[in-house]
Amino acid sequence: MGADPTHRPSQPAAGPARMPSSPSLRRAALSLLCTLLLPHGALAEAPASDLLGSAKAISRLADADTWPRATLQGIGPVPHCLLGYTPPAGLDPTDAAPQPASGGVFYSLEELSRWRERVVIGPFVTADDFMPGSPADWGRVSVHANAFMSIGEVSFTAGSDARELGTLGIQARDAAFSALIRDDAKARSAVVAYLLEQADNPALDLPSTECLKYPDGRVLDGLFFHGAWLLRYIVSYDYVRAALAPKQRVRIERFIRHNAYFLAVMSDKGLADVFPLRLSGNYQARRGAAKPASESETWWTKRYDTTGDCRVDASDEVAALPVYAYVRADGSLGPRLSVLSQYYNNRRSIATAAFGAAGVLLADPVLVGSAKRYFMEWLAYSVYPDGSLGEYARNGDYCIPGQGAIYGSADLQGAALLASLLARQGDRSLVEFSTREGLFGSESRGNAAPKSIALAINTYIELIRGRRVWFFHQPWRARQDLSAANAIGSREVHYMGSPQAMDEYHELGLLPHAGLFPAVPIAGTVLRDRQVFDARFPGATGHPVATGYGNWSDYFNALPAALLLRP
Repeated sequence: MGADPTHRPSQPAAGPARMPSSPSLRRAALSLLCTLLLPHGALAEAPASDLLGSAKAISRLADADTWPRATLQGIGPVPHCLLGYTPPAGLDPTDAAPQPASGGVFYSLEELSRWRERVVIGPFVTADDFMPGSPADWGRVSVHANAFMSIGEVSFTAGSDARELGTLGIQARDAAFSALIRDDAKARSAVVAYLLEQADNPALDLPSTECLKYPDGRVLDGLFFHGAWLLRYIVSYDYVRAALAPKQRVRIERFIRHNAYFLAVMSDKGLADVFPLRLSGNYQARRGAAKPASESETWWTKRYDTTGDCRVDASDEVAALPVYAYVRADGSLGPRLSVLSQYYNNRRSIATAAFGAAGVLLADPVLVGSAKRYFMEWLAYSVYPDGSLGEYARNGDYCIPGQGAIYGSADLQGAALLASLLARQGDRSLVEFSTREGLFGSESRGNAAPKSIALAINTYIELIRGRRVWFFHQPWRARQDLSAANAIGSREVHYMGSPQAMDEYHELGLLPHAGLFPAVPIAGTVLRDRQVFDARFPGATGHPVATGYGNWSDYFNALPAALLLRP
């Protein structure tokens, strides 16, 4: 229910360029990037029409002329693909990336101290210690860590199904987290051995195993499972990185870098189909869905499950119908969703969170810049002024009225995760970014507020709290279903029409980032603070709890324990 194995196609584009290779130059470039992405008076002379929102330098990323299209290097035919990616010479520094002055990329020493205290005094140490239905976060981590130490992690081979990557490495990650909390040298050593083993696993080398264009002609817009796995691997490495020898770190970081660049290349190449000059900051050059030639090319349409059997097949209406984000209680419609809005989705968002996290970990300005650019564009072209999302096109799938909002939570969590990693290193540009830009109705006009990550999260939280009552729009019906069962914000769902109710709890993945957005009642909503959201805690009645891949974690199951890691 949480992840989506299907892919929407996007077309590639080309264009080689140079990038810095020495560690000192890369660190200097990252410093320049962080400066550029903050509002700066020196850029005030740039024409407003050339800029994407309030972070003026998003359209000036290429000014240094050293890495304007670095993610479009290395693209060409490879033996197993019609089009693939070969990491270019000079991509890999000879030295390991600089580590944060204290703590890691995914934790500070202050946070670590707080987490160590929580595993002793709680809550979330044992089941139901917070309130009925609450899990034993630390207990689950400990079970996984013990399993890793006794039997190891599942192996991934050339014959493995890609969907296995959705959960691969969970036990190793929890062992790494346990080693961090307990300062356990034995567990830390075992995790290091695992990370090195995976770095040498050819089945996990994306440039060697995946394509930008496959032999059958497919072009995918993102690799969800691969992104989730890589992000989890990066988290595990960050928890134990300080204990590794320099040569070990270089070996692991090369593995992370090559995989991260593959995901960044896939994203940047696909989005060049709509904004061919985006990497040089030019959003006036448009084609395809960003410059449609007709109404049919402008607006997203799809076939719906019109028979109520939770499938779209020959028994349903044949016509593809217009897609609107929602319908209000008074019958008025929310935004009509554009084709362009579909270019920014849960699959690209998890891949972006992964290569963005790699960029922060490796102090790589290309990866950081590409990830920031993606989420800034997502806010411009797939987030609407009311905070609804392009992913709402998936509402109604699997007989779940708010399924699009569930997919949209991946976008929210990916953006919040990257913003957290950057903010922990002193860069708040993504947290503070806002834009009025957009196309085909996603513009903020008149008195509408500029769009930001906080605005999009707040809308999601308001849907959950019932402050906004929106319903799944069913265009084949003359009379819309405005019942509670059809509300997008419902917290109880029935997957594929099953009589077994599930508690929908994808908001949990926002909890670790709640401190970044103090004006949004994330913690009170997620933890069911009665002064904020008077609702039962998920699972309190024994229902299964849906949070994403792996219970009680973020959408991607990247972090070990969302409740334990709360601010």
